[in-house]
Amino acid sequence: MNYVLHKWSAGWGLPSLSVGCIQVEAVLRFAGLNVYAQHSRLPGSSPTGQFPALEHDNDLVGAPVGTGDEGEFDAMRAVMEYIKGQGEDVDGHLTNAQRGELAGMVALVQVALEPATLYTTWIEPEGFKKYQKAYSGVLPWPLDHVVAWETRRAVVKKLEGISPQKIFEEAVAAIESIADFIEGQQSKGSYCFGDQPSSLDALMYGHLQYYRMAPVAAPILQRKVTANASLLRYLDSISSRFFQEEASPPPPRIIPEEADEEILSRWSMAAQGRRSDVPQSSDEGGRENVHLKKTAKWWLAFAGIMMAAYAFYHPPPIRVQYTDAMLDDDEDDDVDS
Repeated sequence: MNYVLHKWSAGWGLPSLSVGCIQVEAVLRFAGLNVYAQHSRLPGSSPTGQFPALEHDNDLVGAPVGTGDEGEFDAMRAVMEYIKGQGEDVDGHLTNAQRGELAGMVALVQVALEPATLYTTWIEPEGFKKYQKAYSGVLPWPLDHVVAWETRRAVVKKLEGISPQKIFEEAVAAIESIADFIEGQQSKGSYCFGDQPSSLDALMYGHLQYYRMAPVAAPILQRKVTANASLLRYLDSISSRFFQEEASPPPPRIIPEEADEEILSRWSMAAQGRRSDVPQSSDEGGRENVHLKKTAKWWLAFAGIMMAAYAFYHPPPIRVQYTDAMLDDDEDDDVDS
């Protein structure tokens, strides 16, 4: 069966604006699976409410709805674990010793690179300003700003208590360790453990290629990657072999006229193109219409309250501009006193 990956749209020369989405797509491509990509710029359009998300057969895999973009790496891990559970283990060729190295390097990526990626994207002012443009045009103003700032607030909470200095220093040290690891493995093949890529390659490729290409990446991260020839060769080898072509969008879902009754039974009689033997009374239809109207009114009222609350708790900054006359008055007051 085909896999449908719901992901952030491509941009900046990357297959996705989300590192977690890049990592999942890399694993799917490493496994040689038939992958379709459903692009979007709004996590709410994903069937899980979060990127990345994966559809396969009747399964839908990803993070729970409402976790926000700070949960993209949790979603990534859930999807990777699901792929492995389907018998598509890209680490199946590793020895026990290599699995030990894999565990150590995966922990390094998770502890050092994930916080740096989140910080430079959502908290660092210059990075966040550039990333905000990804929301532009998707939602009407001011909702595009509200959604971005709500996600930023969630990331701030997640990284609360960790200084940016510590985050970037640990990320730089991790990149240096990764570069040393890759250089030590290059005599054995193009990837971390020989000529066959692993899940570690997917994880490292997502972060390092993002630092290399994304304008939101902090200069210290970008320089650390682009200044290392071994890292660039490593990233290019993955890009040229696995990401030459963009994944196609999924084909339209077609239900044959003589579809399985179990599938059709999930839909209403009208949706099946059938007429119900039991006509709906006008009273029932009237009650449903009243219920729908009330529900719509409640949602509109809720949306209005949320926007008013956001405006109340996030007032525009007050800018005071001093004129020459005001400054002269202050000087006179000082003299009088």
